[in-house]
Amino acid sequence: MPNLFQNLECGTSFKKQQIRVKRNLLKTSISLVRSIVNF
Repeated sequence: MPNLFQNLECGTSFKKQQIRVKRNLLKTSISLVRSIVNF
């Protein structure tokens, strides 16, 4: 039972990490587009 709970926790943290990575990618792409447009 504890093992299952651990797996669940790991899955949620992994999802959070993915969301963070996607957000960072979005931010970098937006800043890149802005610099290109300003250029």
